[in-house]
Amino acid sequence: WRPASLLLIDRSVDLATPALHPPHNLPAQMTALLPRRPPAPPPPHVATSSRVAWRPADVRVPLGATFPLREEMAAEGGGAALMGASLLSPGDKEEAARWGELLRGDARAAHSKLREWLKAALAAEQCGGVTGTSKEGRLTVGDLQAMMEPLLSRPDSFCRHRGVLQWAAAAAHVLKDERQHRWQVLAAAEVALSADADEAGALSSRLGELLSSNGAGRGVTL
Repeated sequence: WRPASLLLIDRSVDLATPALHPPHNLPAQMTALLPRRPPAPPPPHVATSSRVAWRPADVRVPLGATFPLREEMAAEGGGAALMGASLLSPGDKEEAARWGELLRGDARAAHSKLREWLKAALAAEQCGGVTGTSKEGRLTVGDLQAMMEPLLSRPDSFCRHRGVLQWAAAAAHVLKDERQHRWQVLAAAEVALSADADEAGALSSRLGELLSSNGAGRGVTL
């Protein structure tokens, strides 16, 4: 007999962070790696011994590098970083529809959809051909920046395509995030666990290896 443990996770504490790490999955990486709105302080009458750190589901798109402030505006902000735009506004039907399209299909489909939206925006603005971008497959940060730049050059084109540009900025942020490598390592570990799930002995052995690595300081977390 082998001892077993059951871990129960209260998902109400964090409704947005994915429970798994699908490889190269843009929507999952956006909700996990993008910053969140800071949690609200607990009511003063709540006992500190029972306080729970509720993590807001309000995922934010960092816009500082993509939409830089003028020097005088940054100075007025005291150097504090902008919270950025909300990744998803539930009241915006167009944004909700886009999010649904990104969630459907495999990881490659999300990259293709985002490329399609950016190309449609470029065509609508008659920006012409954009050089330096790959034709298919997964998007790179360079691809996104090359397609975003013409749309960001004029305030009117930015306003017309703000939603698409926010999605592109979010994708660029997660693709260059330093935690991207750790995400892929966790994804590989989950694939291995899934492959061993049919055999209790193999699954137990795999879990033991992961726990031993974590105990030795070789574990990977986001």
